[in-house]
Amino acid sequence: MRPRAAVLTTLILAGLVGLTTAQAREDKPTTYKSPQEVFDAAAKATKEKDFKTLTNCLTPASQEKLTGQLAGISTLMKGFAALDTEGKLKDKIADLDKIMDKHGLTKEAMAKVKPSKDPEQIEKNNKTIAKIVKDKPAFVGEIVKWLEGVNPAAGKGGPLEDAKLKDLKVTGDKATGKVASKGREDLIEFEKIGGGWRMVMPEQKAKK
Repeated sequence: MRPRAAVLTTLILAGLVGLTTAQAREDKPTTYKSPQEVFDAAAKATKEKDFKTLTNCLTPASQEKLTGQLAGISTLMKGFAALDTEGKLKDKIADLDKIMDKHGLTKEAMAKVKPSKDPEQIEKNNKTIAKIVKDKPAFVGEIVKWLEGVNPAAGKGGPLEDAKLKDLKVTGDKATGKVASKGREDLIEFEKIGGGWRMVMPEQKAKK
């Protein structure tokens, strides 16, 4: 190899290594030093519709649950599309299939998930899906963006939008507080995992 060619090759390889390292730093979840800090980050992410960052604020168990729920919603959307005689959803479902396939949730993989209303089966389904989806924050971000494309109201009015954290109580590696938003207060929990605080995904309560 000529000297100039060798130098050029070295520079290109160094550039690629630099890009890979930068990407790794970018994708590494932020370590939040307190429940308040992770709550503020989650609230900001909600306002900015940055659902990847929002998912990174959640505990691993909550990420697993959210991933399972969105995969289930996606399956339902495909079912509705089958009833679309005008074919208006055809292109959108094709985009959804690309996202699902990208994250390993192929038609064959989803066939192993049994639709059910039983809490135990739902938990099993979530675990099955969670094992397949390696990058859960990325999956959540892409699916929510897709849902917004189908229904622009899907990403509005999240549980943390314009919310405040009140009555925070920290006990060891656990903490509780209240989310005050839109005239109501709901309990929220936090856990310290791997030296940083994460948030337990708030449960959406059915309206009476």
